[in-house]
Amino acid sequence: MNLALVFRISGVILILNGISMFFMPVMAVGMYGWEESGPLIVVIRALGVSFLGTGILALMLPGLDREQTCFRWHAVGGNQSRLGCPHWI
Repeated sequence: MNLALVFRISGVILILNGISMFFMPVMAVGMYGWEESGPLIVVIRALGVSFLGTGILALMLPGLDREQTCFRWHAVGGNQSRLGCPHWI
């Protein structure tokens, strides 16, 4: 199990939690034992959107490292094609 796999698993879990909090905030209210109110539903949906964004970033993080490695290799004059980098970098 490497670090990229850990980030991908974390991203999937965050996205699933974000979807459930955004589309079913009443379930989160019942799960946490809070009293349902309009502003609380808005806050839970906002938390769901932040979970979605964090999950997407966690899924993208392993790929960002590869692109940065390709950029650094190209900056010193290396052959970027053997790293699988796009030619425009």
